Amino acid sequence: MKEKIVLGLSGGRDSLKALKILKDANFEVISLTLVFNNYSQIDKKNIERSKKICEKENIKHYTLDVSDKFKKEVKEYFIEEYKIGRTPSPCIICNQKVKFKYIFQFAKKLGIKYISTGHYADIYYNFKFKRFVLKKSLDEKKDQTYFLYRLSQEILSKTIFPLGKTLKEKYENYSESQEICFVESDYRKFLEKMCLKKIKGDITYRGEVIGKHEGIWNFTIGQRRGIGVALGKPLYVMDINPEKNEVILGDKSDLYKKDFLVKNCNWILYKTPPVEFNCLIKIRSQFVEKMGRVRLSDDKSCYVSFDEPQSAITPGQSAVFYSEFGEVIGGGTMEKTI
Repeated sequence: MKEKIVLGLSGGRDSLKALKILKDANFEVISLTLVFNNYSQIDKKNIERSKKICEKENIKHYTLDVSDKFKKEVKEYFIEEYKIGRTPSPCIICNQKVKFKYIFQFAKKLGIKYISTGHYADIYYNFKFKRFVLKKSLDEKKDQTYFLYRLSQEILSKTIFPLGKTLKEKYENYSESQEICFVESDYRKFLEKMCLKKIKGDITYRGEVIGKHEGIWNFTIGQRRGIGVALGKPLYVMDINPEKNEVILGDKSDLYKKDFLVKNCNWILYKTPPVEFNCLIKIRSQFVEKMGRVRLSDDKSCYVSFDEPQSAITPGQSAVFYSEFGEVIGGGTMEKTI
């Protein structure tokens, strides 16, 4: 008998490629499309595309409405983080607390052992550490391990990523899935729609007030455009102080830091990592990893130091730690520079 697998199908190019590879590998694929936004236009489009694919491929298709969970775990988190001057990573939280969780639960109810998605990543079992390990995909330009570092051992042990070892582009007639599925254009418009109040505060440079803002949630570390002040030279958001409702600007050189604190860590390669270790560190999705050192404070927090200063270390974003072989050691949320 064919091994059954539940595939999270968005109807985008990558999930279609995953479906094709799974079928070629002789899996019996059951597809599941998650509804995140109360059957919004985006939800309806995803369902329609997924149904057409499943009809063509002659496989079962289901939908599961997780809108309430998504609102609580992702949307509310997104809003609360911006309220306090941090820059959230909604896709990371969604993967951990909604997407993989509910695909896995759905599969268990059907008595199906494995789940899958169209993410570019790979998983293998490390016999030395007796752990399931998340590893970079063969196509590093498309690698998505940065967004997956919070997955548990239970989820990793039952997940197959068909695109982890693929390079070639196929099925180009299908579009990519939208990254932030609840933000249609500018995230600031979404936050305004969610009734974040315009609270005026100071914009400062070198300790002097040079302008006013209407809410710290309009800014993120490293931002240059849309600041609303001019000083005859490029200025960047260097820091945000929620206690003082203050946006602090600086020159480009001010953005470069080496040391920072990471909390809420999840460890993959090790059950308990060494107290100190060197590794490659990624601090945002498009950032090329740089060497640095991690020193544990406790099992859920650590101090991180880059070998060389890096630009825009941003509270609320994630720092993900990699081995030289592309294995995800673990990661956590950046709290503050030191």
